[in-house]
Amino acid sequence: MAPRSTYFGLSVMVLALLLASQLVVSSSAQESYYADLTVNVDDTGLSSVSGTTNHPQLSPGETELFTSKKAGYWLFNLSLPEEDSFSDYVYAVNLPQGASINYVKASGWFRIEDNDGRISVKGSGNGSGLRIVIQYQMPPSKTDYLPYVLAFLALVLLALAALALKMKYAVLKTPGSDSTVSPPDYDTSALTDRQKDILKIILESPEPVNQALVCEKLGLPKSSVSRNIETLIKKGIVRKERRGMSTMLSPKK
Repeated sequence: MAPRSTYFGLSVMVLALLLASQLVVSSSAQESYYADLTVNVDDTGLSSVSGTTNHPQLSPGETELFTSKKAGYWLFNLSLPEEDSFSDYVYAVNLPQGASINYVKASGWFRIEDNDGRISVKGSGNGSGLRIVIQYQMPPSKTDYLPYVLAFLALVLLALAALALKMKYAVLKTPGSDSTVSPPDYDTSALTDRQKDILKIILESPEPVNQALVCEKLGLPKSSVSRNIETLIKKGIVRKERRGMSTMLSPKK
């Protein structure tokens, strides 16, 4: 029969072999990745991936999985699981033409370059996971200005309408209504009361006034009315014209 020391030694050797095999299995199960990537992002958020890598989520092609938009801000987010360790990686993320960066968070080392208005984020690292987060903005497009242009045109039209109403010195009286004519402004400080009464009749009428009608409304003789009308004509307030046998009076504009 073998001594107990021999059995103990064999047990230790078996245990050591088991531990070694377990370490080999765990080390082989933890795969190491590499990547040399270029990602071009267009103004719609579509990302075009090219380059070489052995990571399954970074296969060359086009994808919208890396970008999102909220309230005018775009977010490029390429964040792989922390347990996916890369032996080494190199990348370049080219943002759309005219984009501006708000912030960048990335694993490893990175820098920001501007190539003729197109910003690129370039970086590299090793022995760690891969994470690239970029928030950026796009310049407003022509359609973004459309509501402001329409609002401006509406204001211009309202201003023109208000100006037209202001320049229109009188509104014709609607037949059958009680609305009155808006007379133009005249300096009546140098007029007599009789001249003011004559002018009032002329201004309140939507049509030229017959001189005989003025005499009738005021109860004055023709000679008195004619004398005062001549004064209003000389002051440039009233004009007179003949229509057949009648003398018609109207305000001088």
